[in-house]
Amino acid sequence: MQRVLTGCINTACYIPMQIMKTTPKHTLAWMMRITHVSLNAYCAFICFTEPLSPLRLSFLRGTALFHSYVILMIIAHVFYLLCTFLDPGYVTKEEMLLDKADTTSKNSDIDIESGERAFNQLKSRSTLNMTERAKCEPCGWNIPLRAIHCRTCEKCVRRYDHHCPWVGNCVGERNYRFFHLFIHFQSFAIFILTYSAYYCFYDTVTNWFWFHRYLLLCCLILAITAPLGLALMLFHNYMIISAQTSYEMVKHAKIPYLQSFPPMMSPFNQGIIRNYYLTFIRWRPILWEKLFTH
Repeated sequence: MQRVLTGCINTACYIPMQIMKTTPKHTLAWMMRITHVSLNAYCAFICFTEPLSPLRLSFLRGTALFHSYVILMIIAHVFYLLCTFLDPGYVTKEEMLLDKADTTSKNSDIDIESGERAFNQLKSRSTLNMTERAKCEPCGWNIPLRAIHCRTCEKCVRRYDHHCPWVGNCVGERNYRFFHLFIHFQSFAIFILTYSAYYCFYDTVTNWFWFHRYLLLCCLILAITAPLGLALMLFHNYMIISAQTSYEMVKHAKIPYLQSFPPMMSPFNQGIIRNYYLTFIRWRPILWEKLFTH
């Protein structure tokens, strides 16, 4: 199961990763933000202007479908903006000083190579002391457990999940909750558009494809985004339930603090309710080293 999920993620991310490597990060971020807003606006405009669209009829009749869509899109874009522009949990010198009372750095043999690989396995020792910090070579300091150096942002991110080109920002401890909520509300809005687009077609038009060319393009976009949105919803809900990050799931076999656990199992799992609390309610940085050793 882990190999299948890992293979799907690597395949889906191959082209975006190649684009990210060749495009300036700020340019790429704004390109993706503009693309996101443009695709949403295009599909909404088409579904709203089609005469037989349930979305348009709902607006004319004052029923709940149109109002539900507007509310979902507003909330989705609020969370999108928060996820895009909020600090994802960058590790700072001030936080390192605050953490020093709880966890000390005694070993620098664990290495991170520019965020490309996870912690290297310590072959000379059978166990790993989780109170010891890994050293980030690009930043030159010892970082908390589950923090990874992002090559795109050029910073270390707490509870690093992944760098998302679609939002132009890292997804980490502080903004993962907003990323998760954005996916859900955006997906529900897409489902409404998909339902609306399905009932927009005329049956008695001679030049059918030409008449529906804009609607067909809208349906093509929705046919891609709707299953993708559903898959992301299910995947990230599973990540929360199992207390994993995307990075930890993909690199499980290469991360020392996970190697003693079976695939798809996390030592940070506190139960479903506690996992959701730590994801959505807890705001202060979490000392995973302390949690791990309890």
